[in-house]
Amino acid sequence: MAVEIRDRIDELVKKGMGKIAIGFGGNPKDKSAVRGGPAFELMFNIHNYLRTKKLRPAFELTFFAPMDEPGARMGKGALAMLDKMFAKYNIKKQFGKKITEFVADGVIFEDGSKLDSDFTMFIAAGTGPAALKN
Repeated sequence: MAVEIRDRIDELVKKGMGKIAIGFGGNPKDKSAVRGGPAFELMFNIHNYLRTKKLRPAFELTFFAPMDEPGARMGKGALAMLDKMFAKYNIKKQFGKKITEFVADGVIFEDGSKLDSDFTMFIAAGTGPAALKN
């Protein structure tokens, strides 16, 4: 999966611009079944990769999750730090809306809103493997 993610990001780098959405889900029946760490890590790695290529301003990065406070298990201090990092690195957030569908060009939420994306990666709770879209 890592090679596929790399290749898909490199396609966008060759294009010179794009919208990238990275997210993860929770499981209300099993609160321990959350895989947010890899999603956070990938988002910040993509940010740094684009920065080294001097392309970061040409990309819109959005982190999304259906829960109101993704990363809450790490504690309030960690949540505050994540908010600071998202702001510092100009990473948009889409939290607290349940996902109803992944489509070719983004993510649809239960309120009918859509997150546009050229590349979407989502890690489902409990399963670990990422779902790549677009």
